[in-house]
Amino acid sequence: MSFILNSSVYSNTVNINNITTYGALLNGRDFYYSNNLISNNLININFSAGFGYCGLLAFQPNGGILNFFAKTKLIENKISVINSTSGADISGGLINMRTSTTIYSTFSNILAVNNSFSVSSTSTVQALFIYNYMNGMAATTIEHCTFADNSVSGSPKINATSVFLYGYFTTASTTCAFICKRTIDIINSILWNPSIPSPQEVAFVNNSGSLGGTTSLTATNSDINSYTAGINCINQNPQFISITDHHLLNSSPCINSGTNTTISTDLDGNPRPNPIGSFPDMGCYESSNQVGINEIKTSTNSFEIYPNPTTGEFILRSKYPTDNSYFELYNINGQLIEKKGISEENTNINLKEFSNGLYFLKISNKEKGSEAIKIIKQ
Repeated sequence: MSFILNSSVYSNTVNINNITTYGALLNGRDFYYSNNLISNNLININFSAGFGYCGLLAFQPNGGILNFFAKTKLIENKISVINSTSGADISGGLINMRTSTTIYSTFSNILAVNNSFSVSSTSTVQALFIYNYMNGMAATTIEHCTFADNSVSGSPKINATSVFLYGYFTTASTTCAFICKRTIDIINSILWNPSIPSPQEVAFVNNSGSLGGTTSLTATNSDINSYTAGINCINQNPQFISITDHHLLNSSPCINSGTNTTISTDLDGNPRPNPIGSFPDMGCYESSNQVGINEIKTSTNSFEIYPNPTTGEFILRSKYPTDNSYFELYNINGQLIEKKGISEENTNINLKEFSNGLYFLKISNKEKGSEAIKIIKQ
């Protein structure tokens, strides 16, 4: 088992001439923590047909219960593929992950922004960020990550801008003797690269071969550009502070729009969720904006709450038809108080039996995603 801890790689140039490379700058097998790769150049020259695993960082797990990759900044790296043979596959942009064993892996609090990719041929780029090649039993989670404001030039075919899972099923072997299953779950993350001419941010291929198996990709409570197949996901501008500062503005739709997980801090080390008992933000940064009585919203794009603050009873008014809608009411400790379907335009909710304080109302709709409103009982 390998450990790479608190490493930083800055301003290096790596030239690769017609070879297959795993992890040009960092290469390990099981555990990464707090690594930064900033302003590096990776150049592939005269790459021939076939596969070029050219990730700046290779993650090749041995197998086991958990392989953890966390708190990493991948900023302003430049990846160039020059004179690559037409039809060649460049499989990794920043992170290349491969395994032929049984693994359960988590990627969390990763910031990948302002990186550039240049491909001077018609090669296929499997993924600009995370390429996941699975020939074994595997479940991978991408949690509280931000991939945004990256650029690409040239004319490559891109299978996926941010994340690409390739489920490869060969004949029966010691690593896959039964029907195999590969899953990748994207949770509480922001994948927003609007300037990249890619058909999609996330994708997967199920190559069943002669053995068979299943490959699936699920996104939950995430903001993914032009992606509508997720659960409680949104497709809205995440409203970063700037193109170089990917903390969230106070008006961001990603604030308090995540779902509670075991990730208790953000990339900066701040606690999440903030405040305690609320819902976490999407992305690698948690908003530091504390909630005061003058900051309580009384409406969202789809719902209105009144009165707020309340002495006990309040009304939830829907601004659109309520089919497939429901609400969840939580206290400051994150405990679910009530969950109920919304069947009418106006729904009465009663807090009289509960103590004064801050509560959180989450309204969900299968087509429109989720919105959260903070409620004060006084």
